[in-house]
Amino acid sequence: MNTTIDEIEGSQLGAALTADFAATPYSLTGLSSFISDLNYIVSNHEENPTHHSKTWVICVSSLTWIMGLVNKHLPIYINDLKQGKSIEAFEISSGQYRSEKFWELFDKVCEDLRDEPIYQYLKDNGKKLKALLAEAEITMHNCDPAIFEEFFFYKKKDFCEFKVKREFNEWLSECHMPSILKLKELRAQAIADALNRGIFDLSPTPSQREMDEVTLDPIIQLLPYNFELTEEFKVAFAKFKRFVKMEGPILKFNYKSYGKYVLTHFYDFNVAQIGAIFDLDVMLFLIHQEMERLEPEQTQKLSLSSAAAATSDQEEELFHFIHPEIEEDEAWHIHRVVKRLVAHHAIRDICRFLNKMASEKKILLPQSAEKTYIELRRMGMPDGEGFGEKYFMRYYNKE
Repeated sequence: MNTTIDEIEGSQLGAALTADFAATPYSLTGLSSFISDLNYIVSNHEENPTHHSKTWVICVSSLTWIMGLVNKHLPIYINDLKQGKSIEAFEISSGQYRSEKFWELFDKVCEDLRDEPIYQYLKDNGKKLKALLAEAEITMHNCDPAIFEEFFFYKKKDFCEFKVKREFNEWLSECHMPSILKLKELRAQAIADALNRGIFDLSPTPSQREMDEVTLDPIIQLLPYNFELTEEFKVAFAKFKRFVKMEGPILKFNYKSYGKYVLTHFYDFNVAQIGAIFDLDVMLFLIHQEMERLEPEQTQKLSLSSAAAATSDQEEELFHFIHPEIEEDEAWHIHRVVKRLVAHHAIRDICRFLNKMASEKKILLPQSAEKTYIELRRMGMPDGEGFGEKYFMRYYNKE
């Protein structure tokens, strides 16, 4: 095998490993991709252990070069993570909170090279990589929870919403006369479908207390009469309850905890599970958007109370950015929509919906994100985690 090692040392150690990797600048996407490449190469070794082949030479050469790059760039990522600038899911971990499969296979690769000069280099860099991944994981678990919400919506962009939107529009066509109750039934079905597709399979087993607190009657009444209620569904629903709460007719995810769950297991989910996670989120957004549209039409109490407030000494001030061509009745309707929007949705969805209303010439958004943020706070937007001004500025006028 000396020839093989000579080839590796000539092509790899004599070139990339002695360079400063200046030709490969740091990027978060690149780092994630390189880590996935490491996993692929090490896994491929188990399937194709022919060590004297040219393919094996290339694999070992690539492994050493990529590991050097990852070990160089991970400290930059960790520093950015500490500052709350960025966060990413990696296909391999330190093995402390996810599978140790990569490290078991990596040890086999090293063992096959024990008598070769490259052995110590791989062992040392493997130890360094494991330590850096552990540091990244510790930093992640101690960072601002708002960054997990940002991760969720960042990843959501990579998944096509067309299929879900088409299904929702088809449902609207078949429904003929949508109502809040029918939308609740659709929501219950969407949740049940997602749970049955295993989106919470990786969440810890519920305690007896959590199981005792599960009340399925409200959702069962909204599902088809022949829906099969299983113990597995009850367990999944108990897990689901950890991440959601009801505010009036609107079901809201806690995207900080939900985003952390998705990030932690992003590469552990199968294709069906990760697809179901984002499909459900899109469907819930569409359902709640339709509920917001229907609610003023089905309940006049809010309209009457707004009209009364307009003539009282404690008159409510109209949303500042109503389009000047909008008539007064419609203006107050938009005002109420904005109030519900900022009370029930995350920053990204708020910005998306504001942009939609602006494109429909219902509102005029100022260029100043600060001015808009102040007005939305006046309208009732929270100021806690995930609703800070800097976070708002990341999404304002971006879509």
